[in-house]
Amino acid sequence: MKKLKIVLFSVLAMGTLLTSCGSDDSNENVNEKIEGKWILTKTATGEEALKDYEHTIGCSKDFIEIIGDGIFRDVDYQGSECTEEVDTGKWVKGDNTLTVTYTYGEGETQEEEVLSFTILSLTGSELKLKTVYEEGGVDITAISLFTRVN
Repeated sequence: MKKLKIVLFSVLAMGTLLTSCGSDDSNENVNEKIEGKWILTKTATGEEALKDYEHTIGCSKDFIEIIGDGIFRDVDYQGSECTEEVDTGKWVKGDNTLTVTYTYGEGETQEEEVLSFTILSLTGSELKLKTVYEEGGVDITAISLFTRVN
């Protein structure tokens, strides 16, 4: 499974998490260094406030890792045995965008999936991303807040 899809699409599609577009969503400090390990801390969709992201109880916290050579790791812990699922891809950062390209399968069955995010804020300690996706013909806005791990 793809952690970003789970976090940004499956959980969000349930409609249990909502977000607001406040004045803090203004592309602050997007020139900070994005490389590092980032733990997912809050998520939201729609028009209400960010809510705490619930990691699997008893497991390590889900995270993304943005590595300097364009390597992206998406690590998710699932189930009572805390099974680690890792998806890897390539990332590219624009002025205020982050694009991640995953490649799945091999040979003729190989597929690519591209996810694009707007960087709402990037500081030494926090990364806030926004994406818009379509579900049932309706555009849905999703926000994710990550905290940098030292």
